[in-house]
Amino acid sequence: MKKFVARLGLLLYAMIWGMTMLGVVASYLPLTFFPLAQLVTAFGSVLIPVHLFTYLLYRKKWRYALWILSGMIVSIWVGTYDFQLNHPESPTKDTTIKLASYNVKSFDYQHAKVDSLIDFLKREKVDLLCLQEFRNYQLSNKQYTQKRIAEKLEFPHHYFIKYPSHVQGVAIFSKYPITQLDTLYISKSEVNGGVLATIETDEGSFGIVNFHLSSFRYKATWDDRKKKGWRRTLITIIRDTQKALRLHDDKIQKIMKAVDGYPHPLLLAGDMNSAPFSHSSMQFAGKFKDSFMERGNGLGWTIPIWKGWGVRIDYQFASEEWEICNHKIVRQTLSDHYPIIGTYSITF
Repeated sequence: MKKFVARLGLLLYAMIWGMTMLGVVASYLPLTFFPLAQLVTAFGSVLIPVHLFTYLLYRKKWRYALWILSGMIVSIWVGTYDFQLNHPESPTKDTTIKLASYNVKSFDYQHAKVDSLIDFLKREKVDLLCLQEFRNYQLSNKQYTQKRIAEKLEFPHHYFIKYPSHVQGVAIFSKYPITQLDTLYISKSEVNGGVLATIETDEGSFGIVNFHLSSFRYKATWDDRKKKGWRRTLITIIRDTQKALRLHDDKIQKIMKAVDGYPHPLLLAGDMNSAPFSHSSMQFAGKFKDSFMERGNGLGWTIPIWKGWGVRIDYQFASEEWEICNHKIVRQTLSDHYPIIGTYSITF
């Protein structure tokens, strides 16, 4: 009986080990090959306790122990993209920009959450604000959301970009003049959008990309699982994953095309709906500096999933010209995401 349990445990662990390794190579795999591999990257840090527990069980059998230890080391390595120990630095260059980015989920259609966001951002004293899933609806005082945020936070320059038939989109608020605004993508079939704004300061100009990559829409499929059955539900999840990843790649290519040859320093902020080691996020990490990796502290999860466990799917990136001074994730409950506050300095 003991041998059977031990072998069963090893069989289950072999599946965990395979998931861990698959998560490592996922970013290098073409999106057409086993698209669900891109989702495994979200579990890298979560699997560390599983590797450790299994290692303690089999540590006296050196062949198994070495095998399990390899999985634990890889899982810890992937986990560094979710956990960092850094310290904020004082700006050392002439111009300092404080950027807030947040998927606000239309404020859950609650007026009080708009004012709570304003109070929160007043305390943070941000210079730029990038919002995703923003909705410019009328508040109880007959003032619209966009105008209220702009007035209360003293953002004289602001834009809300959406498809004409939609109510949601992306919004940019700035204390500095926006001299040019380029829409990178919007679509009739989804609320996700991307824009590039050129910001002018007294010292020089820079660009800010506010982007929102496609959602996987698993919740609706999962809620329908009893009606559809498990087989159809799984097939739908795979198809939704393939579709979302293709849309991710298409949007990323449009962003990269816009920023290639862009004449000014760049900041990028948005909801990527992708884990840090995925094919999508690694395309940005290979070209820009990840503010969390440079100045993050503690867990980088930006969306809670279940009982304290979460995933990092919201990001801020910077081009080489910027010095990243701070990256802060604030455990706010105004949305299903957490806001990110990044501080950057530059000499033009």
